[in-house]
Amino acid sequence: PAQKEDIVRLKSAVAKAVGKPVETVQISQGRLDMHQDEQRELEELFNKRITPIKTEGFSNFFNGTVIGSRPDAIFVNENAENSHISVIGHEMVHEMRKDNPELFNNLVDSLRSSVDNEGFNAYKRQLDSNRDNAGLKQLEGDGVIEEFVADMMAENWNSEMFWKKVAVENMPTYKRIAKWVGTW
Repeated sequence: PAQKEDIVRLKSAVAKAVGKPVETVQISQGRLDMHQDEQRELEELFNKRITPIKTEGFSNFFNGTVIGSRPDAIFVNENAENSHISVIGHEMVHEMRKDNPELFNNLVDSLRSSVDNEGFNAYKRQLDSNRDNAGLKQLEGDGVIEEFVADMMAENWNSEMFWKKVAVENMPTYKRIAKWVGTW
């Protein structure tokens, strides 16, 4: 029952975001590429319900999300381009920005040496194009940085080398991220 209500609320949020009638939003219950025990462990770790969804048509423009009317649920699209654990890592960054902006800013500072302006600008152009194609407004300034860091986390969530770099760059931030993840 909770997942059905989650999906009803997600459809409403997507309809509002893209300016289309809720009846045209094609989102249904989905499946994940992880064992149920792994899903339960992640739900316990993050203190969030993982709600698998399947999107179709114009609704198939996102890998995952957390919405304000259902902050205890992480929606993960079975059609996601990244692994589902990576999608959860991506969404964690958005929640970190809301719940602990200081820690998010420390994470951004720790990652600055990994990014050059040319790469960031190319990312922004692609992000703008993707959002245009989905009928969403473009992000500016801090919104672009947040999405960039969330995508970087998604790409590197399972990378031991990435986490070692974060630890070497800023051990206190690394420790705070690990502690925060456990309370999210």
